[in-house]
Amino acid sequence: ADPSGPLAFHADTGKPAVTFARGDKLAGPLAVSDDARLVAAVTAGRLVYVWDTGTGKRVRVYDGLGGDVAALAFRPGGAELA
Repeated sequence: ADPSGPLAFHADTGKPAVTFARGDKLAGPLAVSDDARLVAAVTAGRLVYVWDTGTGKRVRVYDGLGGDVAALAFRPGGAELA
């Protein structure tokens, strides 16, 4: 089955906040910033994608991590991902 589709939803409206594109495969942890403005997820290709939940657009891609990502977390304030 194709894993594309909604990844995160707005709690107040039930509408998708972030959607994985066709070909993206979620393969690890997911993190949401404390203000719920950003969502980060790990793909099967060891990429970390970050989306803006207001627009649903991908705003950053982290590559070259050199290994599996066991955990993701946003620091308080939502500006940094660890």
